[in-house]
Amino acid sequence: MLALTFVLSACQSLPEDSATHSHQAALQASLSEKTSWQEPPLTGHATHLNELIDDEGLNTLLLQAIKANPDLQQVLLTLKIRAAQLNQVDSSLLPTLEASFKANNDGNQSPYYTGGLTVSWEADLWSQIADESQATAKAFSSQQALYQASLDSLIAEIMSAWLAVIAQSRALKVEEERVSVLAKNESLLLNRYKNGNGDLEGLDGARSSLASAKESVEEYREDLAIKQRNLMRLLGYNKIEEIQMPTEYPEVLVPLAQLPEQTLARRPDLMSAFYDIEQADLEVQVAYKDLLPSLSLTASLTDVASSPSNALFASPVWYLLGQLTLPLFQQGELELAIDVARYEAAQSYQIYRAALLDAVFEVENAIAQEKSLELRQHYLEEALMAERNNLAQYQKNFKSGSVDIVDLLSVQQDVFNLIASLDNLIYLRLDNRISLGLALGLSGKLPDDTDHLSPQLTGASK
Repeated sequence: MLALTFVLSACQSLPEDSATHSHQAALQASLSEKTSWQEPPLTGHATHLNELIDDEGLNTLLLQAIKANPDLQQVLLTLKIRAAQLNQVDSSLLPTLEASFKANNDGNQSPYYTGGLTVSWEADLWSQIADESQATAKAFSSQQALYQASLDSLIAEIMSAWLAVIAQSRALKVEEERVSVLAKNESLLLNRYKNGNGDLEGLDGARSSLASAKESVEEYREDLAIKQRNLMRLLGYNKIEEIQMPTEYPEVLVPLAQLPEQTLARRPDLMSAFYDIEQADLEVQVAYKDLLPSLSLTASLTDVASSPSNALFASPVWYLLGQLTLPLFQQGELELAIDVARYEAAQSYQIYRAALLDAVFEVENAIAQEKSLELRQHYLEEALMAERNNLAQYQKNFKSGSVDIVDLLSVQQDVFNLIASLDNLIYLRLDNRISLGLALGLSGKLPDDTDHLSPQLTGASK
């Protein structure tokens, strides 16, 4: 592309003399060449989002983002909260032990001391506590899936933002080269006008095109800065100069698409929605069991002595108390709680159906987009090749005097426009493959040194 630009600018900067003929062969050679950036993206298969683009610099950015992105850290902390809540519910199945000690001294008699130990335990007659524990476990599993979904989404966003910075840098380079060529064209037309070989209308048109191109360069430059800042936000820091960006598009593999029911089953958002359904069903069972009686046992050991050392171990008195309770005047409230739990369960099912439909349409749209962009890229490459041939023909006619230079410059700008459009189309196709991988449920593969980020469970919660 740069070779073509320099050749075109050189040809348009020369007056109509023999110097133009010396560049004709180079122009024809550059028109027939296919530069590396115009080749269609290579195809392959990937089973993880990280494998779609094999770039060491990008992998380093992803590792930094996993540790520093504040949004992902919030989801991780929520997951740790769910883990603590799960361990808390599991501990309610175990007996509780309380110790007490009291000193009494009213001034009229000798002081005395009272000590006691109390063991309490609630029998899980109807597996209500076990259901609550399982419901909390489902909530934890749902949050685990949400964390994976957040991680996958972050990786996809960073990869897309990284590609967007590369694409915008390339687009800015094209516009800067366009400005360079237009400036030389203006100089050429000014010289022709001074020599009496041109008109003021053509010169004004060249100046207008140059000013418009300069305005576009400023717009492209600011868009590049915005995309860089967006990438910094995703990474969790704001030092743009630390990132070394490539100048060429990387190879982006095609996600390995199996049967829809096999691929969509691994999507973490669907897994989370399914765990929510199971949690809601368990909470309905818990609400029903609130209507049933409960049994609690309490064993106490007490003693009164004149010294602290004998307050518990001299001649203690113990007793065992069993308590059976049945809700009588809460029937309306408990039945309403059952209705709420049932409606929430039905709602969670509809949420799952909506998530499943969204997933199916995301996959279908991404696959259709891949095919459409492939065809569009093919047609645009053909259009660019034809426009290059057209430019070569205009160059010949310009030498013979049958074509005005304004028409030649117009064809030259058409070539620039096609180059920019093709480059942007390649970017869209590569970015769509990232969207396709995310829609198919490709997970972000966590590096080994991020294993400490996962919350740890204890006891039955494992």
